[in-house]
Amino acid sequence: MHKVNNNTLPQSYNSFFQKITKTHSHFTRSAASQNYFIPGIGSSIGKRNLANEGAVGWSDIPQDFKSFSYVRVCKSYKKFLVAHYST
Repeated sequence: MHKVNNNTLPQSYNSFFQKITKTHSHFTRSAASQNYFIPGIGSSIGKRNLANEGAVGWSDIPQDFKSFSYVRVCKSYKKFLVAHYST
């Protein structure tokens, strides 16, 4: 999702994800957090699709990590998860 957010993936992936700022015409906390629209899903199979999993995963990342470089995000998030789940 970091690569999607920074437009470093091939153009074919752009249709999978939509920023919340494109969905709402008014300010929301999710838009300020650089989050993506989470599509309404009616089945358990739909919950596992790329658009849903990517948007949900990106919204779970701490806000300050989103501005890091790709390598730094990977390292920092790994440390965050280890610290979070080891306590």
